[in-house]
Amino acid sequence: MIRPSLSRLALSRRGLLSLSAGFGLTYFASPALAATAAAKRKLAVIVCRGAMDGLSVSPPLSDSNYLALRGPIAIRPEQALRLDADFGLHPKLAGLHALAQAGQARIAPAVAIPQRIRSHFEAQDLLESGGEQLYGVATGWLNRTLVSMTPDRRVRAISIGAQEPLVLRGPAPVDSWSPGGRDPGDLTRIKATLADLYQADPVLSAALVAGVAAETRGREMTEGQCAGARDEGGFAVTAGKFLAEEGGP
Repeated sequence: MIRPSLSRLALSRRGLLSLSAGFGLTYFASPALAATAAAKRKLAVIVCRGAMDGLSVSPPLSDSNYLALRGPIAIRPEQALRLDADFGLHPKLAGLHALAQAGQARIAPAVAIPQRIRSHFEAQDLLESGGEQLYGVATGWLNRTLVSMTPDRRVRAISIGAQEPLVLRGPAPVDSWSPGGRDPGDLTRIKATLADLYQADPVLSAALVAGVAAETRGREMTEGQCAGARDEGGFAVTAGKFLAEEGGP
């Protein structure tokens, strides 16, 4: 969970873990959220696609087998940043360590999905769906959460990226934004064409309106500087601006 201040980020997969600007992955919970007025609370879920070595991120320093089995790639006790008597952090994660020391980050070690799956992609799908078994549900756990919250108040969500992740797929409407880097004139023509095609379809026309609004707002926020998905700093800052807006997702 991430506090809504996402400014000044220069984001990379490795850099994401070492940030010190109030930033953490989804398996770190920030008590600062609980102290924020309910109407102002934001939840950011970051899906890191790819492998991460948990035994290097948070080595089990009290485990007598760790050093022997890990060999030369083990993080030794004198190298690690201590979290408690049992676990530490990789020495490069000083920013995360500071958050943990301040009570603003937690690590959940040895957490596993309910099935043993050798396919990285299928395991990822199971995590994002939140089901008890592979292909047990077709929606994402975050979208189902939005559905459960709707009776009390309207909760908006936005997917930041090239495609909507499984975790957000489902009946609850979700806005989407991704830096396309296209020429605005070309986009204007495409928008007009799609508007003509979708005008008789209430679902598609509503989705187009929402998409155009998100794209326009994204361009305003980035002032045309976020040219593509590889502009990681601009990409992350724009995501933070979407969240920080009054009435934003």
